Amino acid sequence: MSELAGTARQRARRVLRETGRWVLRRRRTAAEQFLRGASYGAGTAVMSLLVLWVRTRH
Repeated sequence: MSELAGTARQRARRVLRETGRWVLRRRRTAAEQFLRGASYGAGTAVMSLLVLWVRTRH
């Protein structure tokens, strides 16, 4: 294994560890952002289906 591969692996582990710590510190904020995104996605899907239904029926 080359030295660059080992360095990349260490960097990836560090990024994953730091990301995990960030999520643990900001669990509530992350959950709220996830819920907001899911709500926007659901609203977009409902509106798209409504528009599709209107266009096919009228």
